[in-house]
Amino acid sequence: MANLPAGSLPSQLISAYSRIVVPLDPPFTPVTVCVQKYACQHPGYGGGQVERMAFKDRLLGAIGGGRGLSTNRLTASAFVGVFSGKGTMDEIATCLALAARHNIFHHRPHNLTFAESGLTLMQRLQKVADDYIGLDCNGFVGNWAIYNAISGASASHLPLDWIAGRTVRTTLATIAQYDIVAWANGNHIGMIETVGALGANATSMDVVLAESSSGGMLTHPGSRVTFNARAVPASRGPWQTHFSLQNDIHGNMPVMIASMAKTH
Repeated sequence: MANLPAGSLPSQLISAYSRIVVPLDPPFTPVTVCVQKYACQHPGYGGGQVERMAFKDRLLGAIGGGRGLSTNRLTASAFVGVFSGKGTMDEIATCLALAARHNIFHHRPHNLTFAESGLTLMQRLQKVADDYIGLDCNGFVGNWAIYNAISGASASHLPLDWIAGRTVRTTLATIAQYDIVAWANGNHIGMIETVGALGANATSMDVVLAESSSGGMLTHPGSRVTFNARAVPASRGPWQTHFSLQNDIHGNMPVMIASMAKTH
């Protein structure tokens, strides 16, 4: 892979997605594009999926459908994933290079509100990235796991799918760097970049949460995990949790916390 994070921290993955190198056909030289936005195919978690799919369909038609995907070493699922919040950096780079090659910069063939005039090719591709490409929460955690060679990693796992086969944390003292943080209701997932010391009363701990959500790909210093006396069951599966998490955008959400590495 040409595009790789500099290290294993989730923040380094965020940084790497902010400088994806896109190879272009001569006489153009490669350009760097920033992908930082949240993109989710579920209509309840942000809009834009209709437009992303329309852009995907235009691009697929321009490259010749399945034959074009094969020629460019893209599977159908990887191609769709780029426009559904799941793409790896190299998959995104390939799709942007194809958009440049075939002059596809908008989900509509003719759109007078899209001011192409005067934009450089890099600016046009950046607008494509801003309008049609990003990562959802599963895509963020899944791609981190893919780049770090975690067994069974996938950008398409649902949040609670990540809990199965892993060590579920039951005390604050066992929470560790890179742990998975899955909402008990199954609606969201992030991961822990760093852990702090236990609070004075040993019922809370400050962590840095890394995620892709409505604000984009971010880390949240000062995220607080609290141990609660009452257990909350997960919306599916046999698990329950005593943990809740809150920070600048999430308010006291019950969460499952588990090791990133699978135990069986």
